[in-house]
Amino acid sequence: MIHQFKSREHRILVHQFPIVYSVDTHDYNCYGYMVNTKTGELLDDCNVAGQPSVFIKYIEKHHRAKKDAMVIIFEAGALGFSLHRKLTKLGYICKMIAPSSIPRRGKKQKTDRQDAMDNLGYYVGGNLRFVTVPAEQDEQAREILRYRQELNHNVTKQKQRILGFIKRLGCEFTETKTTWTRAHYRWLRSVQIADLPRQLLDVELENLAYYEDQMAKIDRMLDACFKANTDYQQMSTVYQCLAGIGRVGAMTMVLEGGDFSRFHHPNAMMNFYGMVPQKHSSGTSDPAMHITKAGNTYMRLALVTAARAYRDPRLLRRKKQIESLPQPLQDFINRMQERLYHRYRDLKQKGKHGNKVKCAVARELCGFLWELATKVLPQIDQSLPLLNKAA
Repeated sequence: MIHQFKSREHRILVHQFPIVYSVDTHDYNCYGYMVNTKTGELLDDCNVAGQPSVFIKYIEKHHRAKKDAMVIIFEAGALGFSLHRKLTKLGYICKMIAPSSIPRRGKKQKTDRQDAMDNLGYYVGGNLRFVTVPAEQDEQAREILRYRQELNHNVTKQKQRILGFIKRLGCEFTETKTTWTRAHYRWLRSVQIADLPRQLLDVELENLAYYEDQMAKIDRMLDACFKANTDYQQMSTVYQCLAGIGRVGAMTMVLEGGDFSRFHHPNAMMNFYGMVPQKHSSGTSDPAMHITKAGNTYMRLALVTAARAYRDPRLLRRKKQIESLPQPLQDFINRMQERLYHRYRDLKQKGKHGNKVKCAVARELCGFLWELATKVLPQIDQSLPLLNKAA
């Protein structure tokens, strides 16, 4: 989740905290580079060996007196939000840099010290964006959801492996037109093949059953998280009113997306989720390039998946399905569906590739989600309990 400072807000922040401590963090060492931006004085330039807890003790010992005038910046990475939370509890001001906002240039030398110096310069120049640290409850539920995505990927791969194995053995399933039905499972358990392939197939089926059992457990955990949190439940219900967004998609938008109103403009939201095309123009050359794919991968996948619903009017929400919703939300859904369906149809008629069409529609879907969070939901805040009944 990104909060982008406007230029005036950033100048106020730099003026309020003139001492900037840029840290390049790793599992077993942290490199710190501290400068007073008003005087240009170098206050610290050292490598602290050890885990992040050792670095925290180093700060407490040497720089605690500068706490009120110092901001600590470091890149978001594998340490998650743990270092930020520990430093914040001690009273330090911390900012986590969004990795996608750091300018990337070819360098002949790359060291921890150089990275810390570069980030400090980018920060002072106002070229960075910062990650909004979620509540611990949100982060815990998000970890469960991400594990579910990995399990879903494993289930898909396992099924593909089993189908490929059966095909190489020359066996054909003809009872139903589709696979992975109850009849197909029964056929896999009873198909007559040689002894060794039979043993291997049984092992593959056991692995598939294990993944599916884990998926069921994770789904129950997610359902419990959403039932215990009224805000989760209400926002999930709102998102499921939109075409193309089901239970898992709504959970993804609640946990991965957060509050869309934190973006000052829909273009900032599209840019954060990597839905805008790359640019590499020079002179008269301006080639068409693919999307940046920056930011949250899970949210981007949910957006592109939802965009597929707008290819066919039969997949859109009918008037009877939304007639019990508040009137502002009904008007918004009808207008959004009409716009995105015609957008999808027009791009396909122009001969655009299907993946490009889905990305273009998903990009506009970002704009509608921003409008939903900033303009529509504030109008119906008192009517949100009605959405749960409508669901």
